[in-house]
Amino acid sequence: MKALFYNINKRQVEDLTGRGVDDLKKGIISTPLHPLTTLLDDPLRVLRSIRFAARLRFNMDESLRKAAKDESVREALAVKVSRERVGGEVDLMLCSADPVGAMRLLVNLDLAGTVFPIDKHIASKDGNSIYDQGLQLLSTTHDYLCDCKLSPPIWCQMKSSFSVSVYDDVHEIMLKDDEESRRILWYSAFLKPVRDHFLRIESTKGEPPPSRRQGKKAHRSLVMKLMLDELKRPSRDAEGVERIMKAADDITNLINSGSSAAAKSILVNGIFIKAKDSLKDSDVNKIYCGMQKLTGEVLEEVLVDPINMMDDEVWRDAMEYRLQCSQVLRQVKSLWRAALILSLSEQLAALNFDFTIEEDVVSTINKKLFRCPSFTLFSP
Repeated sequence: MKALFYNINKRQVEDLTGRGVDDLKKGIISTPLHPLTTLLDDPLRVLRSIRFAARLRFNMDESLRKAAKDESVREALAVKVSRERVGGEVDLMLCSADPVGAMRLLVNLDLAGTVFPIDKHIASKDGNSIYDQGLQLLSTTHDYLCDCKLSPPIWCQMKSSFSVSVYDDVHEIMLKDDEESRRILWYSAFLKPVRDHFLRIESTKGEPPPSRRQGKKAHRSLVMKLMLDELKRPSRDAEGVERIMKAADDITNLINSGSSAAAKSILVNGIFIKAKDSLKDSDVNKIYCGMQKLTGEVLEEVLVDPINMMDDEVWRDAMEYRLQCSQVLRQVKSLWRAALILSLSEQLAALNFDFTIEEDVVSTINKKLFRCPSFTLFSP
């Protein structure tokens, strides 16, 4: 949008507007012609300007921001631009260096309702509040993952990783290194309040489920409709978003299920069984069970009596808790890390812990994230 040209004869850049190079140096997104004229000529440019602002961490020129908020631009974007092109721009925004900044611009410029049209299913008065909630959850999730990248917890410190697809059920890589899973996670975080609000509405209606005659589309959730019909994303992306959201709720329920802290401690610290041949003392039982517990820098083994193991209430709780966790993981598969992050971030966002943000596009690398002690056992 800077209208800079490279003259192959003179082998130099030509700045025909006289502002292009200066705007680049200042980190400003602007238009060569009048902003409103430019956006109405091709409404997709308003989304491209947001994408480039997020990708390059630039600010939008004030006149461009004002034009982007014009109602005529929203109408033109909804009527003139295909949903495939809109969805493609959103996808690139979430792949950018600052997905939170991109979504913040969409919300602040009153474009979220056009890009994610939920007014057909949810009262318009609730729309802005839901977008704000989605932005808060996305921001919290992004900051939490950045914090994990700077100070990796145990399960983010694998000695080796595998380069595989998001949907591969055998091998996986760390979330901080997995661009595809993070992209699906950003969708999930921003749209989670939409899903939750719609489910609350549906639960109060008490309407019977759609009949088979209405077809498969009648059974699709609002998030699936947004992803498939409005953004024209691949079905596997939409299904991945649904899996993450459902698993995040299940993980939250597990965290708040009331299982004993001792059972959780046994589970997350690792359970093992050893045969007699591996023991130095020949007087002990044929097998023994236990758990590994890290004390400082020393890994200790805490034994459990194998004979009375099943009569131990804590052990039974741990096994039941382990089974419940395995059922959740079996459903979400290789996206379990994203679901865990979303669950924890949703609980952090509920604390209403505010972060000061000076600009629409910000870097979170130096921000210190609040850690809730209650989540230490499940820190991602």
